[in-house]
Amino acid sequence: MRRAALPLLLLASLAAPQDAGRDTGEGESPVLFVRWRRTVESGRAYAAAWQALEPHYGTLSRRRLLDFDGDARRAHGILEENADASLVIALDGESAEAVRRGLPAVPLVYSGPDAAATVDSRADRGRLSRLLALFAPRARTIAVFGPKEALEGYSVRSCATAEEARGADLAWIPEGAGGAAPALRAALVALKIPLVATSPLVDEDAAALKVRPDPAAVGRRLAAAALVHIRDRVPIARGRVSLLEVSLDLRAARAAGLEPPLAAIASADRIRR
Repeated sequence: MRRAALPLLLLASLAAPQDAGRDTGEGESPVLFVRWRRTVESGRAYAAAWQALEPHYGTLSRRRLLDFDGDARRAHGILEENADASLVIALDGESAEAVRRGLPAVPLVYSGPDAAATVDSRADRGRLSRLLALFAPRARTIAVFGPKEALEGYSVRSCATAEEARGADLAWIPEGAGGAAPALRAALVALKIPLVATSPLVDEDAAALKVRPDPAAVGRRLAAAALVHIRDRVPIARGRVSLLEVSLDLRAARAAGLEPPLAAIASADRIRR
């Protein structure tokens, strides 16, 4: 949800830009980018982080994004080949875990849904509740396809199948789940239950409403943390991106029997028709 962002102009104010030159990734203080699986979201975060670090060539050097493709052996080999990295930027929690195992002594900056992450990739739950109230004003019960958790203003129950969600007003795929979202959505449509996602594994066209931390803001925050650590030798600071990105799929909502109110449409950053 776009606001006048505190915008991580952070990098611009942190240091006088250096001559970008030709960054081959072999210069001083090489920074390695990795991800566990290929997603649109991680690609956008990477692009923003890469661009944010561009003016600081000379303070550090960047290596192009390397994909583990969900393969632990591949991850091990990539990390072994890049053991000279001075810092790793991991774009998800799974790749961060692989880095901890493969390069335990190398500083790590990462985005993930856990308290230790440099950038917490969970959508803020208070703001999620308020968005759901705009999206489905009459909804009171949510079927969550993942670990049960409280959500202000709603009764939440954990479900494993679409049939178990029968009677719920909304279904929700949180972070850490989402691999079977298209099939789940099809089953939920038959039950007239709109699907909401905060998981990065759920594509926009598989959910009626998707709410995520803005990927570009996440990338810039990761870049800022990496730069400050390398340049100033200070501990890596943790934080949250306040800027959310809200994607609304009108066709998916209507197929599940919900006509999103104008207030919900106005609050969305991306609308699919």
